[in-house]
Amino acid sequence: KNTPERELRQLRRKLEARHGPKTAENAASDVEFAWPYLSHQDRHIRFAARTILEHQTPEQWQARMLAEKDPLATIESAVAWARCGDMKQKSALFALLNQLSFGGLQLEQQLDLLRAYGLVFIRMNGPDEPTLAYLTRTLSPLYPSGVTSLDHELCQMLLYLKAPGAIDVSVAQLQAGQTQAEQMFYAYHLRTIKEGWTDENLQAYFGWIGRAQLRTEDYIGGDHFVNFLKMVHKESTSRLSPAQAELVAAIRVPATVPSTNVDLGPREFVRRWTVGDLLPHLSAAETGRSFLRGRRLYNDLCAKCHLFKGQGGSLGPDLTSTGKKLKHPELLTEIIDPSKVISDQHASVILQLDNGKTLTGREVGGNEETILLVTNADEPTKVTEVRRAKIESRLRSPVSLMPLGLLDVLSADEILDLMMYVSSEGDSGHRAFQE
Repeated sequence: KNTPERELRQLRRKLEARHGPKTAENAASDVEFAWPYLSHQDRHIRFAARTILEHQTPEQWQARMLAEKDPLATIESAVAWARCGDMKQKSALFALLNQLSFGGLQLEQQLDLLRAYGLVFIRMNGPDEPTLAYLTRTLSPLYPSGVTSLDHELCQMLLYLKAPGAIDVSVAQLQAGQTQAEQMFYAYHLRTIKEGWTDENLQAYFGWIGRAQLRTEDYIGGDHFVNFLKMVHKESTSRLSPAQAELVAAIRVPATVPSTNVDLGPREFVRRWTVGDLLPHLSAAETGRSFLRGRRLYNDLCAKCHLFKGQGGSLGPDLTSTGKKLKHPELLTEIIDPSKVISDQHASVILQLDNGKTLTGREVGGNEETILLVTNADEPTKVTEVRRAKIESRLRSPVSLMPLGLLDVLSADEILDLMMYVSSEGDSGHRAFQE
């Protein structure tokens, strides 16, 4: 059946069949064939048509690009030029884009145009003076627009252009953000801006960072979010002048992170559990379990190293969807014998240093000069910094950083409660927790 979707697929295949370098004669034919589809309403067709241009010599179609009047074709051909042309046509290219009426475009076209400008700036060393003035004058009154996708593009563009008032609006957007994603977006993009801050904006921005650091339980992401805050704080403070640093130091809130751990007190040894020991108990796993006890045990034994439903540590794997991936015996094996299967993502390393010392731990970050290592799973936030130049050898450890014997202080019923809390994704309404 010849449906509209099928016709689009066939058209896309025809365009894609012309991808690749050709002779001069064939190249001209390909450009002629592709050009009308640069303004097609389907973005995938436009992409396929634009790719044809990018496989040809730009000089073959630059005159047609500069004479183009259709907004979509103008945007697509400008992107193609930015990707494979040279800077000789920079001013002409900007003049072409500047002729488009931003307010007269549909939302998708506005987003494409802003991204096209951004790509041209990256490839051609920023805007010329007329374009800088035009965009600042045209875009500033539109920010904020109330449309999330457009505001995100306007934020990045106006901050890049150092447009007057862009920091004011972006800080206001950060404070007004109703979701974590919104707040993180504006905090992230403001972190690199060095010039144009007022004292009030600095106080508002670093005030948000401080409050977020003290209230991480209000956010999802666990240690990943904590690390995001650390990165934003570090990069934004590195750009402060001495006077600004003094101002920020006066309003900064101590970055204490609330613990999710629960102290259950001293626990006596019960037995050295094996998976085989627990298999006979699994018939009682999904009935009569205690949700509250399972949660307390999880928070005490697991939360400091594992992310679960957006909360917790980042040293080990995210356990949120474990119940969907592993059957009960497999989950018990992961806990009782953590070294049996270790993913590359969470494997530990053994470092032999030039002073004769050996360090074993999980690598959690670093840069070109150092790596950051967690060597003790009981203290997952304590990080050891190791200079790369001091490392003589590096091996993948066959032993998991996860401690052995975690379940040896629990009864069989407690183990089942813990196992079902994880398997149910912390759902108190799961059948295992019903009387």
